[in-house]
Amino acid sequence: AAVSTAARASQRAPARVSSGAPRTPMARRAVSASRGLGVRARAEKGSGDAGDASAATATKEGKGKKADDSKNAEAKKALMRALEKGEPVKGRVEVANRGGLILRVFNGRFRAFLPLSQMASSRTLKVKSTRVTAPKTVTAPLASFDDDEEDFVPPPAVPAAEKEEKKARQTGKDAAVAALEGQVGKTIDVKITSVDGTKIVVSERALAQERGAKALEVGVRASGVIVSLSDFGAFVELSEDDPQAPRMEGLIHISELSWNRISHPGDVVRVGDEVDVKVLDVAPGQGNKSARVTFSLKQTQADPLLETLDTIMPVAMPEPSMDEDELLDTPLPGLMDICANLLTEDGIDAVIPGRQAVEQRVVSQDLELWLTNAVVADGYNLLARAGRQVQEIHVVTGLNRDSIKLAIKRATSAIKK
Repeated sequence: AAVSTAARASQRAPARVSSGAPRTPMARRAVSASRGLGVRARAEKGSGDAGDASAATATKEGKGKKADDSKNAEAKKALMRALEKGEPVKGRVEVANRGGLILRVFNGRFRAFLPLSQMASSRTLKVKSTRVTAPKTVTAPLASFDDDEEDFVPPPAVPAAEKEEKKARQTGKDAAVAALEGQVGKTIDVKITSVDGTKIVVSERALAQERGAKALEVGVRASGVIVSLSDFGAFVELSEDDPQAPRMEGLIHISELSWNRISHPGDVVRVGDEVDVKVLDVAPGQGNKSARVTFSLKQTQADPLLETLDTIMPVAMPEPSMDEDELLDTPLPGLMDICANLLTEDGIDAVIPGRQAVEQRVVSQDLELWLTNAVVADGYNLLARAGRQVQEIHVVTGLNRDSIKLAIKRATSAIKK
């Protein structure tokens, strides 16, 4: 009975399978299915994490794009406002080419073109110097042979400086670009002149003229450099450090270059000369016309015709030549007649000829009479000039300065008639 009970109990108890024993096909299928479920679960979990990361990245990119679009829109508004109101804009030079400079404006968000013609003239002086004409064709001397002596005479060697000059002429355009490349990296104040889609054109010259016309006062003195010459005058550009009108360009008319008569501005100044000038007139811009300013060079210097003989003649006079002795003995043509005419004017008590001198150059071929700035207690001193001769005339009178000028004008006009 005990045996049968144990046998039945053993039949009811589940069989224990050892780890080393082979599994049944059904058991293997069960294990494989459980493993598959685990892999799918982990895969689904991983794909969920990746999806969350992609979504987060896309969200950040979207926000960055919106912020960038917002900044671009603000920069675009600022660009159009600068165009409409003429506000100055700072641009950093990025590239130089044969036509001008490429600038980055509005913190680098836009590229703008600064044409060569709209740059300050002082920036283009080196460029203009590279514009050389094509070299003339020169036939080199042929090598000579002497059949009898069988010697060879080589052509003359070309100096190194000549070779460099020829190379510069052949690459003239590249030299012009090289001259502008010195501007790369610099910051330039400009004015927006046109916007056409992505094409932005700016001008440095227009901004300098507008600023200068508002700040420059007539009568002040300024320093500048001669940037170009023409038949009717010289153009000067004020210093970039000028407190009122930096880089403003204006004209010195030929009549304002020198107190002496000149035939061409090149007789007095050259391109690149540094000069001090006086402001004569400032005309603000109107419509398409830019602001203009006119200067005087001669008015920064003493007028030799308004000096006395004390400044004309040096303290230690050199020995005069025979020609100068003859000039000193020769009376100025028509002077005595002018003195006689002055004595007929009301208010003039006496006309006394004074010292004579001979100048180094011819001032005027015709006789001219000028009123000096010398202060005289009983009247005025005049200077009579003709050719190289000059003589001082003392006029005793109680007339004021305007009245004596009219008297002199009448006296000289009577002689010309």
